[in-house]
Amino acid sequence: MTEKLATPTLADVVDAFHTLFPPQLAAGWDASGLVAGRGAAKVSTVLFAVDA
Repeated sequence: MTEKLATPTLADVVDAFHTLFPPQLAAGWDASGLVAGRGAAKVSTVLFAVDA
């Protein structure tokens, strides 16, 4: 039997990233986190970038 997963919201994705990369560990000068968006918006694709 296959169980259908619910489409995550932007808030779900942000929570997952905060679990993996806690914001309190960022340097004081680092402007990390969500730049724009609505937490209730459905997410179908995630693009992830890390500055070297």
